[in-house]
Amino acid sequence: MACLTFKGSIPSSIAASISFRCDFLLLDEKGRVRLEESYDFESPNEAVEIPLPKLSPGTYNAWIKVNGKAHIRPLVIERSAPKGWRQKLRNLGLPF
Repeated sequence: MACLTFKGSIPSSIAASISFRCDFLLLDEKGRVRLEESYDFESPNEAVEIPLPKLSPGTYNAWIKVNGKAHIRPLVIERSAPKGWRQKLRNLGLPF
């Protein structure tokens, strides 16, 4: 299962509060919720690993809300390359 890990520099205004809440929301291109999680952090240097559900190829928006301030980041899931004999023929330049 794929995971999304985030850890980073936490703004000093948040770090000063020592513990804080982080809400994570993943929306697909149509605005449907694909994942919703909440975490409580005790340290500004703590990392979190979020297991992602099986996602179809496309563009998603990750909404990360920390202490009431929202940040939106795009997340692109690309189609995996076809495997097997068809791919080998395509790699040779044959129209298949």
